[in-house]
Amino acid sequence: MAAARRHAGARPEHPHYLVGHGESLPFADDSFDPVCAADVLEHVSDLERVLDEGVRMLKPGGRFIFDTINRTWLSRIVMIWAVQNVLHLVPQHTHDFEAFIQPQELRAGLERPGRRWADLQGLVFRRQPLVANFLYLTRRRGGSFALGDDTRISFVGYATKPG
Repeated sequence: MAAARRHAGARPEHPHYLVGHGESLPFADDSFDPVCAADVLEHVSDLERVLDEGVRMLKPGGRFIFDTINRTWLSRIVMIWAVQNVLHLVPQHTHDFEAFIQPQELRAGLERPGRRWADLQGLVFRRQPLVANFLYLTRRRGGSFALGDDTRISFVGYATKPG
């Protein structure tokens, strides 16, 4: 929270941060057109409650937008072994393989009454992962990402709250 306060500063155009938990957020029902869960779903203890809470805050017709990491052998190699343990792009123990989410699990959580699954795409490297890792190690430059059909490492998508 201290980093958020430093980032916000005292200037009025800076964001105002609120502290909350994904399972119980301090906002009224039907408050937002979009709700975005980026790089968070694979870190929560109760995925179903977080999804329910996100949809609860959506206005009718709103979109619940997400990205997360798939639970596959390839994501374990890339996200835990390479990104976390070899390249140290994130701190140790940031990711827990068992907390990664398969697309069908997320879809089941977002196809309950009052929600409509809309789209899912893979988030893929623009360069082959080994080439991207080599460039990062040698030049501190890596590859960027693009949307594609391959969901084996991570995926993005959205669901809607019918209006």
